[in-house]
Amino acid sequence: MPSKRPHLVQVEGDWTAAEISISFKPGVKCPTKITTDRDAYDMLLSIWDPGLLGLQEQFVVVFLNNRQQVVGWRVLNIGSMETCIVDIRLMVSLALHCMASYVILAHNHPSGILDASLNDRRTTFKIKKALRLIDVQLFDHLIISTDGYLSMRVEG
Repeated sequence: MPSKRPHLVQVEGDWTAAEISISFKPGVKCPTKITTDRDAYDMLLSIWDPGLLGLQEQFVVVFLNNRQQVVGWRVLNIGSMETCIVDIRLMVSLALHCMASYVILAHNHPSGILDASLNDRRTTFKIKKALRLIDVQLFDHLIISTDGYLSMRVEG
């Protein structure tokens, strides 16, 4: 009597799996060291689209090497006028791929209110935990508006 269990069959040839392809070109994008929240804010203003600051939330991540120089940055997500979803897995993957030692998070509040919401605090905590697993330090999380910025690190 034949067995009713299915048999695994070896398939010959190549097989593929989903993958992310990101090229790594070692180098520094900005030779100036980022040592303070003001340094981070000035750098972020140089890359931010000023036309979107008061229109819709954007979440930007800046990657620093062990000398605190910018090795890369990315607009991670763009949201609505009131919220923006953050893809933590993608952010951590990018930090690994560019060999970051530090990460700066930033998002804008189109409302102009420079205050961290409960959701901002929860998201920052989750990201900090995720980065800790890969030995990358969260340098700061800035909230930006047309009137200035708030450093969550300075605010505690």
